[in-house]
Amino acid sequence: MSIVIILVLVLKFSIVLTVFAVGLDARPEETVFLLRRPEKLVRSLVAMNLVMPLFVMALVAIFPLPVVVKVTLVALSVSPVPPFLPGRVLKMGGSESYLISLLAIAALLSIVLAPVIVSLFGAVFGVETHTDVIKIALSVAISVLAPLAAGVSIRQTWPRVADAVARPIGTTAAVLLVVISLIGLVGLWPLIASLIGSGTVFAFLAFVVVALLVGHMLGGPEPDEQTVLAFATASRHPGVAIAIVAANFADTKLAAASVFLYLIVSILGAIPYTLWRKHHDRGVHAAAE
Repeated sequence: MSIVIILVLVLKFSIVLTVFAVGLDARPEETVFLLRRPEKLVRSLVAMNLVMPLFVMALVAIFPLPVVVKVTLVALSVSPVPPFLPGRVLKMGGSESYLISLLAIAALLSIVLAPVIVSLFGAVFGVETHTDVIKIALSVAISVLAPLAAGVSIRQTWPRVADAVARPIGTTAAVLLVVISLIGLVGLWPLIASLIGSGTVFAFLAFVVVALLVGHMLGGPEPDEQTVLAFATASRHPGVAIAIVAANFADTKLAAASVFLYLIVSILGAIPYTLWRKHHDRGVHAAAE
């Protein structure tokens, strides 16, 4: 077994642990939070699965970007919420029920929506597209649905066990994710560097900024829900995105590097919104005291 395969397996394991830890802190009713609030669900799907694909359609039509970057943008616009998002957003005071429900429902719907929207892109631009539904389904099932269901079940059946293991598992997953990400960054850096320029960083940054704005505006009147939808719209499942890019672009390493570069840009590009959100929340709390 090569070192690359081992690293990928450790990365997948850390993602599974991350979602499992989130599930250990979640209640069953939180997974169906959005089903009981259809208006919020529709706004969320419009932000993630309608506005962003339309924006990407305009972006790739106007700017002469590298093919792998265009395919990456399309893949990102149809991918669900990333498994590692809850830990990041909950620390900022995001609504836990909204986030857990969006994580589960967006993952389920992506199995159907992703192939349909990718096919529409192909029809509009007159190119042949490929979407491996089985790979998408396996990716969201293994990385989101199964560990989330397992965690919620343990919380429901053995709440004391869930209380005892949730934090250690979450911490272990976070450390593994950071270490593997750094190793991946070093290993893929030559390919990542080759993508910098030709408008690639601008295109990824435009996606992040517009997604944060759209998610915030469609997040409703509550600040904690605005935060959730803003980050959910801007941050997408890298595993699903890589599966879609790899199905439509022969160089799978360059496809992975392109998605990795987007993750870097999305983290850096979201810093101003994160700082503004924290500053705004501190002002609201100070006024309330």
